[in-house]
Amino acid sequence: MRLIFLELPKFKKALSELNTLTDKWIYFLK
Repeated sequence: MRLIFLELPKFKKALSELNTLTDKWIYFLK
């Protein structure tokens, strides 16, 4: 089992900068 903790306010990427599937999920959740 793996736990990942995210600080969503610190995720500042723009939609055009999303490269990985993880980036896209974080953007969607934010």
